[in-house]
Amino acid sequence: MRWPPWSPVTFLARRNRFACSALLPDGSEVLLHLPNSGRLAELLLPGTRGAAAPSSRPRHTWGDLLALHPGDFWVVVDARLPPLLLLEGLSRGKTPELGSPAAAREAQREVLLGESRVDLFLPSERLYVETKSVTLAREGRALFPDAPTLRGRRHLRELRLALSRGFRAAVAFVVQRPDACLFACHASVDPAFCQELALFSREGGETYAYACVTREGEVSLLHRLPVEMP
Repeated sequence: MRWPPWSPVTFLARRNRFACSALLPDGSEVLLHLPNSGRLAELLLPGTRGAAAPSSRPRHTWGDLLALHPGDFWVVVDARLPPLLLLEGLSRGKTPELGSPAAAREAQREVLLGESRVDLFLPSERLYVETKSVTLAREGRALFPDAPTLRGRRHLRELRLALSRGFRAAVAFVVQRPDACLFACHASVDPAFCQELALFSREGGETYAYACVTREGEVSLLHRLPVEMP
């Protein structure tokens, strides 16, 4: 998946949950939309190289922060991408555990389930899929969440509702950086989320994690990662 046309930026500071400031190449300071509610503490460091997409329409931010380059590789911070990356991977046969490539063509987005909207529903597979953006990794272990997530716990409870109705249900952790060898639930940050994930698994829920390859201007699903269940 190609990023939209983008400009290099230098990250300055997070201003609030969904906004940050950065410098453009000409030295001017701009306000950017940060499409990620996680803490991102290891990434949002002053002086970090970044990539931002300018807005095509008037709004109070100059554009969107897409990715950061804290060291040797890009980390995509746009939490809106995982459903699109998963669908692209499905269409290319990279996720056979979810279904055939044909399932991608019939996929429904933002489907109501209980009191939440789930990212994807694949009718032919009778499968609800909620995706999660993973940007944190330590010593080869991708970790989610990086902050307590009430919303994430609610999504798992809604997926269990789908199981009780005879549907398949899956949560897919999309690791938007290239340095992880496995996925693990971040119990020290949100033990309640990890307990919900374990319960979801015991009741028949499917848990997957996927590595991504990130290059300048492009990110795509690469392969499945082992999952270390809580």
